[in-house]
Amino acid sequence: MATTVARADPSPRALVEADADHAQLWWSGFMGVYTAALVTQSGLALSARDEGPRVDALVSVATAALGVGSLVISPLHRLGTIRDEARRTGDWSTALNRAAEAERRAFAWYNHVACVVVGLTAGAILWLGFDRPETAAFSLASSVVVGELNLWLMPRRSLRRSASRAFNVAPTGAGLVVTW
Repeated sequence: MATTVARADPSPRALVEADADHAQLWWSGFMGVYTAALVTQSGLALSARDEGPRVDALVSVATAALGVGSLVISPLHRLGTIRDEARRTGDWSTALNRAAEAERRAFAWYNHVACVVVGLTAGAILWLGFDRPETAAFSLASSVVVGELNLWLMPRRSLRRSASRAFNVAPTGAGLVVTW
């Protein structure tokens, strides 16, 4: 006979606190990845003697710079501020809804489209502009994979639990879970 243990629904405070901590870790990690790529590819572009590798590196510099820019303007950057305001006021329900709205905007469909557009643009520049199909394919794939990892690894606990939540699809080991 299997025993089922019900988990208590986390409090708004616990959700906001966890998401703010997760957002800082997420932001720092991806800022490190994008910055390392930016510095490395800049060095490669400056040291390359041949046009092909130089162009490859310059396109990578541009995509990494867009990654840094996306983090700078990300609404998730505000989760720490939302948490700090809730600590001062004690209004964790409002903080939960504000955090959920920031998470909704950060994970919106247009951010996924932007990942694909950046990858396609980088690939098109390399392939059509400089006849470099192999590096074009790698640039497209790496831009989309890293961009989507960025989006799928961002915090979304508040969004899943808030009163203002909307349609959400989440991957699980058994497939996809759709919630409303």
